[in-house]
Amino acid sequence: MQDGLGHVFVKMTLHFSQEIEEKVLLYANESFDFFEALTETSMLALSSPHSEYGRSNVFMIQLPKPEKTADALEIIKKGLKV
Repeated sequence: MQDGLGHVFVKMTLHFSQEIEEKVLLYANESFDFFEALTETSMLALSSPHSEYGRSNVFMIQLPKPEKTADALEIIKKGLKV
């Protein structure tokens, strides 16, 4: 999503099962490196804020359609004029 003022937002919907769905809205202007890494790896890691980074409670997700992240990155680049 773009507001026409140079601000780009990305809505991600994560389906964990038929019962669990999480929606996240990210401000792409400040998360561009994240989207580049997501496009390169097609992996998303989720961690509890109460665990030490990389030590426990890390949940890794391999994205089922990596081409969608590449398409999204191109849309973000156009919105940011990178």
